[in-house]
Amino acid sequence: IDPSAINARLAEIRTLLEGVPLDSIWNLDEAGLQHRTTSSRSFVTVNHDGRGVKRSKERITITPIVSAAGEKMDIQLIGKSKSPRALRNVYIHAAFGIDYMHHSKAWQDGSSSMKLLHRINRHAKSRKKVYRILLDNASVHLFAAKMLDPDGSAETCFKFESIVIIFFPPNATSECQPLDQGIIRSIKASFRKYMLKDLLSEYELWTASSDDGDSSKCSLQDHPHLHNVMEWIRDAYCDLSLQIIQHCW
Repeated sequence: IDPSAINARLAEIRTLLEGVPLDSIWNLDEAGLQHRTTSSRSFVTVNHDGRGVKRSKERITITPIVSAAGEKMDIQLIGKSKSPRALRNVYIHAAFGIDYMHHSKAWQDGSSSMKLLHRINRHAKSRKKVYRILLDNASVHLFAAKMLDPDGSAETCFKFESIVIIFFPPNATSECQPLDQGIIRSIKASFRKYMLKDLLSEYELWTASSDDGDSSKCSLQDHPHLHNVMEWIRDAYCDLSLQIIQHCW
């Protein structure tokens, strides 16, 4: 990593953003979320003798979108199923304010990334503004930007209708990308809080309804289905305050 090249690119970005209103500067990024385990770690010690058990590694992808003014757009969620069983007859966006997409591995790809940029473009048009979107150099972002503006460049910018896509310098997003300065971490922490709160409530209901001599176990492994997961993500995203977002910029 060449620090001088990184600093030079950051100086270019500051020049591109000079005079731009804070509510027209946006950042988005994907984050994997292991939604069927109560721990953020994949290997957790649970027994007194030090032995551990593997937790579920099933994951989804969330993509928060925030502005330098502290605003939020509807979060994107990518799951594996096109029509999740737990969400049958549910209009996802109306119920949760979530933009749901699907992928065989629950990953962001070039197509879903481009659809997301089109959504942001429509948002900018509705406000009659031009948004500057800051992105890392993930291949799916570069693919989508190139499809929207074949003449653009990651070293300068990509332009499409009401959006200008600006890329951070490679290998530096963990230090300079606002979402990586605590926003994504805050969302995940709130998600775990709501998840544990619901699981505890389920356990208390089971305890209250079970007989003293009942030897059956309380099974909570099916409780983190997508309907509940989307409720927890919705509530966690709502908890993300304007002050936290602005502080991370």
